Amino acid sequence: MKFRMGECKARIAYSDGFLDKASEAAKKVTGGRFDEHIDSARDAADKKLGTE
Repeated sequence: MKFRMGECKARIAYSDGFLDKASEAAKKVTGGRFDEHIDSARDAADKKLGTE
């Protein structure tokens, strides 16, 4: 069971990192005009992935 928990934690860290990088890239492209919308979308995706 410990192996599965460790694997789960690694996947959570990976998906969080991916979402962070994607949202930062979107913020950079939009020049900060839509930061609140991007943050909301990132949080919604995080909830759907179950990694919040």
